[in-house]
Amino acid sequence: MTQYTDERFSGRPTTPLRVFKRDGTAVEFDTPFTSLVEVCDVLRNLDNDFARSIVRACEDVRGPSLKQAAWAHKLATEAITPRPPRVELDANLRPVVDMLQRAADAQKRAPNIVLERDGQRVQLRLTGERSSQPGAVNVTDGRPYGQNQWFGRINPDGRFTASRTCTPVVRQLLLDLAADPAAVAGQHGVATGQCCFCRRALSDKRSRSVGYGPDCAGKYGLPWGSTGAADAADAAAKGAL
Repeated sequence: MTQYTDERFSGRPTTPLRVFKRDGTAVEFDTPFTSLVEVCDVLRNLDNDFARSIVRACEDVRGPSLKQAAWAHKLATEAITPRPPRVELDANLRPVVDMLQRAADAQKRAPNIVLERDGQRVQLRLTGERSSQPGAVNVTDGRPYGQNQWFGRINPDGRFTASRTCTPVVRQLLLDLAADPAAVAGQHGVATGQCCFCRRALSDKRSRSVGYGPDCAGKYGLPWGSTGAADAADAAAKGAL
């Protein structure tokens, strides 16, 4: 049974409930609360507009809808459930921020990088001036806002604050990208045939060898032009015959 930080609920039997996200995905959870009075006692201590709106609905004469009541239990249960602390990588990812900022200065649209490792898609997008964290890099799985998984944020000074959903695969990919962006971008392009910066298919031998095209190389400040990788692959293939 889940152990809760609030001792009043430790060892209590729980009741299964379900809420639905905006994209229709069902989220099942167990609540230890037996009444909305207990739930609202917890929600009033949260600095959360959604929680405050639910409390108002609970205090209204008409009472909350079934959907609101379920979300009330979900928020309150999350609030009293212990979570592991967010972890900062013991490394400076400033090269990643600088690379994206360089691209932002070179083009009109907001730059972003899409990579894949071990079946995990990772998108890095530079935030704009209107963002609450301008100049930072949001790291997600690349799905639309509200449906995506947020892995964390690279702050403008290069510190990375991971979310609780960030995996070792994502962490290592970020470390590798900061250490050698050309190698990571190139490996993605060679493996997929698609540039990680513009998502276009790599159409000529030199671009396929490097893993990205000359335009993106210039915008992101990366080397480009060698066909060594392609020639080595051709030689290895011939040697295996």
